[in-house]
Amino acid sequence: MEFVNPLNFGKKSNDDTLIIQQALDSLNDGDSFILPNGIFQVTNLVIPDKKNITLEFYGSLRAIDGGDNDYLLATYKYVNNITEAGQSIKIINPKIDGSGIIRNGLVVQTWSTTIEKPEIFNCSNGLKITSQTKNGLNFRNSTLVNITINNPNIRNNTNKGIWICDPGRNKITDYFITNGLLYGNAGGGIYADSCAGALIQGVHTYANKSAVYVNIASPALRIHDCYFEEEDSVRFNEFNENTFVSLQGNTLNGNVFLYSLNKNTGLKGIGNTFRTKNGKYIQQWGNTIILSTGDTFETSDPYRLVGMDGVSANKEAPNIAHAQNCLSTLIGMNKIIQGVQKNNIVNTINI
Repeated sequence: MEFVNPLNFGKKSNDDTLIIQQALDSLNDGDSFILPNGIFQVTNLVIPDKKNITLEFYGSLRAIDGGDNDYLLATYKYVNNITEAGQSIKIINPKIDGSGIIRNGLVVQTWSTTIEKPEIFNCSNGLKITSQTKNGLNFRNSTLVNITINNPNIRNNTNKGIWICDPGRNKITDYFITNGLLYGNAGGGIYADSCAGALIQGVHTYANKSAVYVNIASPALRIHDCYFEEEDSVRFNEFNENTFVSLQGNTLNGNVFLYSLNKNTGLKGIGNTFRTKNGKYIQQWGNTIILSTGDTFETSDPYRLVGMDGVSANKEAPNIAHAQNCLSTLIGMNKIIQGVQKNNIVNTINI
């Protein structure tokens, strides 16, 4: 195993792209790239498709004009439009400043990849995990599995913070986003096209358009022990048929929004704390089911059925909520919610 430093290929300058790319290109299977302390100014960098390489950042990358504004740092098969997963890599503490000119700060199209402490800002999208190549070609046979993102600090991007880009909705599975902070991302903190086998745990979000947006909810999605400060906390745009996801132990300032036209869909909410009067489960017209156990609320209508406009109450909506041992401080004198809700009416039992 070799340790490769770009300063072995030349001195720092106003454009450090060449020396860093030469260092990256020199990597062999199992080698490590080390970016030393300092700010390195670059246009575009490509991570080679070598087995089990490690990229470790002590310094940071800052985007400069003159390159392709699609990405600052991206994996080889993404850039070269190869519709399959790349080799496993590990990226430690990447610091990326998009300078307001980069669409995607870090783009990964590799399987069994670990990204530790990514710090990405001033891009359109911060971290993009994708089953679609640079030119928009979709995977045919490959699947991206076992991607871990630990302790992200992804902030102040004009669109998405973390983007699970999977237009086919079945090519990125079993990924894990744990701990860390996402804030100030105007298009949303975490935006997931697909989520089969995914775990989002211990994440704190604020000042994003939404904390978590799921395009289609898939089996074994777990959102646990997070703190979402946004009024639009979690939003499910659709569910796969016969799919229930797990929402457990979270603290939410806002709403959990559900919509689905597929059968036997919904979520199991266990021990979540909705800490403001704006926090509730909202079911748009459709077929979703809420199984709510031990949840606590600060609102008088914790399970709300709405019309197709997403706002007005709809007493004919087929959705249903089952509540057991839930508490709302604004229903009478601290009543446990126990029973089934239909037509925006919930049965309650006094404590």
